[in-house]
Amino acid sequence: MWMETDHHGLVNLHHVKRIDLAGDIEKKTFGVYLFDLDGNTYPVVDIPRFINIGILEGKETDQDIHVAIYTFYTVAKRLLSTLKDRGVITIEAVYKEFATEWYAQQKKSMTKSEPQVKPKKEKEQVEDENEQKQETVPGPTAQVHDVSEMKQLLDAYTDSYLGKFQKKPALRYQNEGKIARELVTMYPLEKLKTMLAWYFDSEEEFITKANYDMKTFKAILERTRKVGTSEE
Repeated sequence: MWMETDHHGLVNLHHVKRIDLAGDIEKKTFGVYLFDLDGNTYPVVDIPRFINIGILEGKETDQDIHVAIYTFYTVAKRLLSTLKDRGVITIEAVYKEFATEWYAQQKKSMTKSEPQVKPKKEKEQVEDENEQKQETVPGPTAQVHDVSEMKQLLDAYTDSYLGKFQKKPALRYQNEGKIARELVTMYPLEKLKTMLAWYFDSEEEFITKANYDMKTFKAILERTRKVGTSEE
């Protein structure tokens, strides 16, 4: 049985003694780690990864960080016990389970903090229902999908960058993370991956001068969208 991690690939769980919390918040190493029989540790997720995928923005209190990491820990531990007959527990499966639980907690917390409102008149209620039919409001399932695809896009960008420059790009949620979140809501993930392959093969001067950054990638897609059609 194997478990996929962000930093070390697949780890053989037959050699793992336990999964636990470890690291330091100030040094941004705090996270969920696998501990093997030889005393080695393998981070499954840590603060930088949570910032990259948009769960944390870097402005949270220590308590907020503890809550997020602990939630991920409980999900990972549950998957280890319930999927022990599965050949591989992918990081994607862990993130999906985590996102479902995380957004459910957020929704529950928001519901508790919402002030009590007076019952609406029948006319106002009908107007609100009509507005809701016209708007699509993403619930927890949609947000799980966004987090999953956002991570895949960032991973694809990192792989392409690493292949071209033999080093990983510096990704920050405030910049690349937000761009990735926007792109996966505008385009199919497979199209984005195809465009990434073209992007890193390109030798256009304005692309090379920008060092193949995400901002320029997004600008090209927006320009293509304006002059192209929805089928492109």
